[in-house]
Amino acid sequence: MKEILTKLEWPLLLNLVATRAKTQAGAIRCLEIIPDLDRQAIEQSWRDQESLRNLMESGYQPPLTELPPLEPVFPYLRRSGILDSPQIRDVGVLLEVTQNMGSFARDFSSRSSALRALRTFLDPMPHLRKAIEDIVHPNGELRDDASAELTKIRSGLLNVRKNIESQITQLFTKEIYIQYLQDFFFTIRADRYVLPVRLDGHGRVRGKIYDTSHSEQTLFMEPIEIADMNERLVNLELEHKLEIMRILRDISTKIGAEIDGVENNHQALVNFDVMLAQSEVAKDIKLNAPKICERPTLNLVKARHPLLAVRSESKVIANDVSLKDDQRLLIVSGPNAGGKTVILKTVGLIHAMTRAGMLLPVDGSSEVFPFENIFLELGDSQNLAENLSTFAGHLQGVNNIMQKCGPKDLVLLDELAVGTDNATGAALGQAILEDICAKESLGVVTTHYANLKALGLHDPRFRSAAMQYNKDTLQFDYRLQMDIPGESLGLELAHKIGLPQNVIKRAMELRGQDDEFEQAIAKINTQNHELQSRVLQAEERLAEAQQMRGRWQQEYELLTQERTEFKSKLAARYTKQFENWREDYLELIEHIQKHVSDLQERLQLNAQAKNIEVHLDKAKESISELDQDGVGKMRHLEVPNVGDKVFIVTLRKDGTIIKVARNHKQCEVKVGDLQILVAVSDLRLRV
Repeated sequence: MKEILTKLEWPLLLNLVATRAKTQAGAIRCLEIIPDLDRQAIEQSWRDQESLRNLMESGYQPPLTELPPLEPVFPYLRRSGILDSPQIRDVGVLLEVTQNMGSFARDFSSRSSALRALRTFLDPMPHLRKAIEDIVHPNGELRDDASAELTKIRSGLLNVRKNIESQITQLFTKEIYIQYLQDFFFTIRADRYVLPVRLDGHGRVRGKIYDTSHSEQTLFMEPIEIADMNERLVNLELEHKLEIMRILRDISTKIGAEIDGVENNHQALVNFDVMLAQSEVAKDIKLNAPKICERPTLNLVKARHPLLAVRSESKVIANDVSLKDDQRLLIVSGPNAGGKTVILKTVGLIHAMTRAGMLLPVDGSSEVFPFENIFLELGDSQNLAENLSTFAGHLQGVNNIMQKCGPKDLVLLDELAVGTDNATGAALGQAILEDICAKESLGVVTTHYANLKALGLHDPRFRSAAMQYNKDTLQFDYRLQMDIPGESLGLELAHKIGLPQNVIKRAMELRGQDDEFEQAIAKINTQNHELQSRVLQAEERLAEAQQMRGRWQQEYELLTQERTEFKSKLAARYTKQFENWREDYLELIEHIQKHVSDLQERLQLNAQAKNIEVHLDKAKESISELDQDGVGKMRHLEVPNVGDKVFIVTLRKDGTIIKVARNHKQCEVKVGDLQILVAVSDLRLRV
């Protein structure tokens, strides 16, 4: 499996993840990831990484920082070892990072399953952290006040040194020292202050010799005047070392008593660092969690090679790679350097990432299956040590796959059965693929053999696919076209490279009628390119039409709004004017009735007044309808249904839908006692 993962460039992918790690221990752990998770662990890992990716995309970054190298310390403490002060400081740093990460996990646990899990594992041990802080300075040295006895001893050491250095300064003024000192300075030998005395001063300067120079011309002597103070200094230094050892032993014992919790914190943070690094990669190159299927399947939507997504400055081509129903093998063909092997490696790497619990460079609508084994044969298996040719080595690799593959395995074969004559290779290749299909394995195969390309055309177990290209320029766009076999374009490529024209011409003659299948493929691909070109043009026109439709819709809505506002203003103005007229009319009628005494004339006036009032009511009703025909009273009819109350724009009448045409573009509407056929576009739904 390790060899297969190496061919799939798995180590390069792990290195990419490791560069995102915040800790050295996490980076090392990233490089050790093995694709061996079961379905439940995969899905949990995806949930955790997605939650962290989403959190980081929102602008929040977990405060994880470098962890001290404590791996050797843990077993040492379990053997009751005594740590030095820098190591103790490192344990304190670990607990500080634990505290910071615990606080962050608490604040954001509702937004991340990974942080919820981390929170349950972390124990900041505040009592132990404080004990360490009280003893060790952040620079790794013991504090002067680590204990009362240490404070006393260090104070005594300071005073003794001051007294000794003061006494030595006075000795520099004495004649005997002026005469025999090599130089006027002091140094330390065997924890004692000594002076550099010339060799001829031996016996004249009183004191004890503790060392000599390399030339043996200088004696490092302890003057007798400071011997007692030096002895006091040596005793204090011993007490100092003993007290330091006592302090280190005590704090090491306290740490050792909680070594399980300390190591668990370290382990949890390193594990989280690995997941955080994977999540950062997922954020950077847009990785997703697809659906995991119960049965073996191959359905990758917009699949990208993850390493190309990082390396390439231009946009990486995403391809759909899938098998339908009972199809077992995808036969990918096309010209050399067209991207066939990249497709094959992409499929293999994506499924290795699946088993490792990494998010994948595919669309979320994809479907994957955690294959038990991934088998890979790249077609270049020359083995000089075992005296195997390339073809023999290749067959040995294929044979190993056929012996082991099963229904839950993924098989990847690149340039199957190359290295022998075409007839033999083609026949052998087909027999191998049929055997693999019989074992119900799924896989991807790349080939130039015509008979293998044709398998997808007549055998339901196979599906054909081809890498697209521009035949005129031989420029590849690295897109995979499903259900179409591809041309090899060997002669075209030879022409582009610059082989002599007579060689190209002769090769075409020799190829002759044996290339009928390739010619058929070329014709199909030409037609397919033309069709794609037309589809692209149609899509462009559709996009333009949709854009224009959107613009027209905006203009229509704006005009409708302006029309409604205008009608409302007009209705308000006429309503006010109408009320003024009505008041004037009522005053006039009242005035006439007061001054008309003849009964017959009064009756005629009353009849005329009632007739005028009828017209006034109709005018008021018209003004009211004008005001009611507003935006809030009706809306566009999108889906007509029988029984809908509608307004007919062209007739300015209300009605009820009693029948809808099959094309949903016309309706029969009942208006009073009439039934009329109206276009849906002329209807508005009353609300």
